[in-house]
Formats: sequence, structure tokens, C-alpha cells
Amino acid sequence: MNQKEFYQEIGNIDDDLIQAANKDYGLKHNVRVLYRIAWAAACLCLICGGILFGLQKDTLYINDISIPMASKVIVPTDENTKIIPMTYQELLAYYGMEQLPDSLGEELTREEQSYFVLYKDQEDNVLCDTNILYYNSSDNSMTLSITLAKANEPSNTFHGDIKRSKINGVSMILASTDQTAYWASFKLNDISFKITSYGLNEESFLNIVKEFIRFVK
Repeated sequence: MNQKEFYQEIGNIDDDLIQAANKDYGLKHNVRVLYRIAWAAACLCLICGGILFGLQKDTLYINDISIPMASKVIVPTDENTKIIPMTYQELLAYYGMEQLPDSLGEELTREEQSYFVLYKDQEDNVLCDTNILYYNSSDNSMTLSITLAKANEPSNTFHGDIKRSKINGVSMILASTDQTAYWASFKLNDISFKITSYGLNEESFLNIVKEFIRFVK
């Protein structure tokens, strides 16, 4: 076949065959494009997942403090201060919470408390709203208290260079006076929390802090 005959044969190719070939090429091209898009999306998910994992990764540092820890409530003593008792349900409503854990860890159970309090001035402005929940083991060898405050933050026990930790994405200060007394302070949902324990080891205390944060979140 010479060059002239070749071009004549090309010209005689059926239009349907040409369209089918173009369609097949377009399909393969589209599949390749879709594969590239899927690959790019997968890479983006991995990157975002890595960033999210980095943000959620716990960083722990237990600060050493020399003085004993205590959850003390400093209340106004002015004669014009009004003391407003609250029930447990009123306490939850005030802090905007549906519930607080009845137990923590494997052995700690919340004590029943008859009332909680708010301190207000004569214009009904809240001066102090710090309240404490208590958890005990059955033999009282392990105790834990949770201090809550919204209008005023509980004062910190430490001074000097304090390193912060992060648990479940929540920034906090962790501290210990010895191997059985631990302390955590953090803010979540506009509420300041202070958790103090005695008789728990470090692992048990940190697990309870994680449990409590998951519950409150």
C-alpha cells in the first residue's frame, strides 16, 4: 500500500468507530483524573489527621510543690454579703451542666452533700461561687475533691516556673507534693476546675482526670 492508498483508507474509517475511540479515551482520561483527585484527598485526610492527632496528643508534666495541697474556699465576710444555699440540682443548673459523675475510677464514690452556696452582694451580683464535691473510697484510704468556680477562679498554689500539661486537648497545670498527693487545675466550658487527690498513685489520678474531662465535655 502506497501513501495515497493509505490516506484513502484512513478517510474511509467509519465515524462510529472514531466516536467510540474518542469515548474510550475520554473515559480512561476521566478515570485517571478521578484517581488523582482521590489520591490528593487521601493525602489531605492523612495530613489533617496528623495535625488533629498532634493537637489531641497528651503532654504531661507533674510540677513538684513543697507545701500541702488543699481545696479551700475563701468567701466574702462583708456583713452585706448574702449567702444563697443551692441543692445539687440547682448547682448543676447554675454551672450549666446536666450531670457530674457519681463515681470516678474504680473505687471513688461521690459523697451526698445537703447544700451548696453562692455569695452575693445586695445587688445580687455573684461575689463567690466556689463549691467543692468530695469523692471517697469505701475505706477512706483514697479521697478526691473537685472544686468548681465560674465567677471567680480558685487561687493557684504555686509560684515560679510552672510547666503546663495537656490532656484530651485541655491545657492544665499538674502538680504533686509526693507520690500520693496530686493536683490538677484547668478551665473547661468557662468553668474553673481544681482536682485534688490523696492516696492515689500518679497513673490512677491521671486516668481520673481524663475520665472527668470526657464526662464534662
